[in-house]
Amino acid sequence: MTHQIIEIARSGSHPAASPFLRFIRGIGARLSQKGRRERLETRCVRLYMRDDGTISLEGQDLGPGVEEMFGDSDYEYWVDVPDAGLQKLAFELLREKYAGQLNAVEAFRDWCKTHGVAHEFSNYM
Repeated sequence: MTHQIIEIARSGSHPAASPFLRFIRGIGARLSQKGRRERLETRCVRLYMRDDGTISLEGQDLGPGVEEMFGDSDYEYWVDVPDAGLQKLAFELLREKYAGQLNAVEAFRDWCKTHGVAHEFSNYM
């Protein structure tokens, strides 16, 4: 059975690191589902914020099944989103998370409060 382990780590001190990583932790539950793959003992998934602001979501499969398939005891793979793509990434993740919800503004405000993300709530009456 495959075990997906979410290890969220921060590398460097990019100004956007803390709020963005808090946001990613909120969607981390989607990544922590247990799956199954034949002859694969372990899968690790890690999220990093690089010094240059790049977000990297990395995976690593380990075990004899991997060695049998790839000729090495581990297989590593990743997706990098550079700093220039973070606004689009955040927009799309928010759109996906709150699409179709009439209480999206309040839910997002509450989520920001819960995760310590700097935000401003305003209204007009």
